[in-house]
Amino acid sequence: MQINSIHLSNFRNYESLDFVPRSGINYLYGKNGQGKTNILEAIYYCSSLRSHRTTKDPELIRSGCDFFYIDTVFSKNDRECEIQIVKKAHEKKAIKIDGLSMRRSADVVGKVNTVLFSPEDLRIVKGAPADRRKFVDFLLCQISPKYYADLQAYTTLLDQRNRVLKEMKIRPSFGSVLEDIDLQLAEYGASIILKRIDTSRQIDEICSIKSSEISEGAEKMSFSYCPDIPVGDCRVLGDIKQMVFNKFRDSRHVDAIKEMTMHGIQRDDWEITTEGGSVKAFGSQGQQRTAVLSLKLAEIHIFEEVNGEAPIILLDDVMSELDDRRRRAIGNVIDSNQTFFTGTDKSFFEMVSNKVSYYYVEKGRLVDKECSCT
Repeated sequence: MQINSIHLSNFRNYESLDFVPRSGINYLYGKNGQGKTNILEAIYYCSSLRSHRTTKDPELIRSGCDFFYIDTVFSKNDRECEIQIVKKAHEKKAIKIDGLSMRRSADVVGKVNTVLFSPEDLRIVKGAPADRRKFVDFLLCQISPKYYADLQAYTTLLDQRNRVLKEMKIRPSFGSVLEDIDLQLAEYGASIILKRIDTSRQIDEICSIKSSEISEGAEKMSFSYCPDIPVGDCRVLGDIKQMVFNKFRDSRHVDAIKEMTMHGIQRDDWEITTEGGSVKAFGSQGQQRTAVLSLKLAEIHIFEEVNGEAPIILLDDVMSELDDRRRRAIGNVIDSNQTFFTGTDKSFFEMVSNKVSYYYVEKGRLVDKECSCT
């Protein structure tokens, strides 16, 4: 798939931008703080309805304005579509696809598929469990509308359960409400766990191959799912649902004391390991970068397998942090995909591709364009 055009109004530092990228490699370069990453952020927003840099949408609105607008035309499976997003400061975002208003975000997420590489990706390896959940959830939400809807429903129910747990100290009778909430949480939680099991196995298989290729056989990494509620080898949805419900029921007393749900898919984690053990605990910086790169390449592979075509690849100022071997690993996948790079130095592309479209960004404007297609 690819982005055919993107228009921004009052998005970050862009008063107005009309950008028609090429199908290959699009390199946005210039000094820091000029707005290069903001273009990638807008593309990412179209795929996820959120920013990868902030959880607060009003921060995306240009200073002094009260709304932002994104209009993106993209092609997917040989069909051209348009997505329009308007976010006013104190209102919910309004979204249209091909002119039709979308009421549910589940109907939008996954229309535009992206894989983002950024310096913050090291958090997947070095960060908290939430960073690994975010990585897996973003992939699954793009390829499975049901997973996205299940995750939303689970999150809403979890908030309700936590509110009930807090109220129980004042109104003990509220405890009777937990039975129904726990049954619903177990249903959605079981579906999420089963999908995480299957996708984690796919990621693990591809990550093992990619890490070996990148390290020239020196490293072979694994990506193992560690659910908070152990389900063993069970793959029967109904049985997993019962296990999850039993855990919620058995932990109600402790949860009420702590006023918080202590178990569930919101506490799942993944282990990233090599023969030497945990990459987080014992891996060198090089091994950690190999792990992150392998996971991202696995993400691209899964998109291609599910959708039959490659996602849009976004690389935000990452080339300077990679050695030649890891740059080549990226180069092997970008020549056939639409890719958006940001950076300050053109020289990185001498070893990746000589088919690059260059766009100079300054103070929220594309002020110069130089296309090299030799």
